Amino acid sequence: MSFIFSVLSGACSVYLFICFIRIILTWFPGAQYSAPGRFLAALCDPFLSWFRRFTFLRIGMIDFSPAVAMGVLVALSSVFAQLAVQGRVLVGASLAMLVSLLWSIAASLLGLVIILLIIRLIAAVFWPNSTSQLWQVLDRSLYPIVFRITKVIFGKQRYVQYRTALITAIVLAIAAELLGNFIINSICILLARLPF
Repeated sequence: MSFIFSVLSGACSVYLFICFIRIILTWFPGAQYSAPGRFLAALCDPFLSWFRRFTFLRIGMIDFSPAVAMGVLVALSSVFAQLAVQGRVLVGASLAMLVSLLWSIAASLLGLVIILLIIRLIAAVFWPNSTSQLWQVLDRSLYPIVFRITKVIFGKQRYVQYRTALITAIVLAIAAELLGNFIINSICILLARLPF
């Protein structure tokens, strides 16, 4: 039985790598339409598409569903590896791993949003009148996040300058990541100590 779980863990890891290559190929125009690209699409898209149907994984033009799909594969690989080594799954350790994995995905996404917000703030400070298509695309992606944060902090009625809104969003996102790290680490320590 241990051998079967080891094989399943290895298969999840290999499939994770294949999905990662498929996702990277989508970043290069034309690469996904090559013969290897079509083969990887046929192999990975049914799995990846299952996660794309969750609209909350899309913020503006940024799609976080591939990160969640890959996180699921990492979790499955870890569970199968634990079964191969210990012959059983400890509920506490598995829950700690799952919570840690979910937070690591969320923290990575939050980190990406923070980086994009900082880039947009720098552009707003140094090139305030730029109408570059890059900034327009970035604004369309970030505006839903910035708007929600400013609406909560400043209320609906008050006008807030875009730079102020960006700074507020950056500060709150960093605070959320730091607080989230503390809370999730505390929860994982408690879960890992469970005797079952």
